[in-house]
Amino acid sequence: MPRSFPLFAALLVLSTCLAVGPATAETAAAVMPPLTSRWSGTITEYRDGEIKRRIPIEVSFDDPRGPITRYPSFKCRGRLTLLQALQGVYAYTERIEQGRCRSGAAVLFVIKKGKLIIDREHVRDPVRIIISGPLSRVDSAAR
Repeated sequence: MPRSFPLFAALLVLSTCLAVGPATAETAAAVMPPLTSRWSGTITEYRDGEIKRRIPIEVSFDDPRGPITRYPSFKCRGRLTLLQALQGVYAYTERIEQGRCRSGAAVLFVIKKGKLIIDREHVRDPVRIIISGPLSRVDSAAR
């Protein structure tokens, strides 16, 4: 099972975010500094607690229209909407704009030891899908 940060804490933050609703840019900035830069890595997909597969992902917080997720192996691209940023945890919802990946996932980010840890959860009855793992900052000079 993913162990990037305690599930209880993530659920507590997410439930608070859903109760409060989407944050405006002003309230998000007042609570936490925004995430920046581009990140990439390979995350692990768990279905009902079992490892299903590993998935390459890219996340960019540099797009002026908002953060973008890319899943190159599935040819999918999504856009993140900030719900809340609180105590080092950034909560987003993800809307897929291109490809056949599923929209509506709750996505949590936390920066830990220089890595961006992602936890993405999507419940599709009766299956609970969690995607989790560390991402590394992409050096813009390496492009």
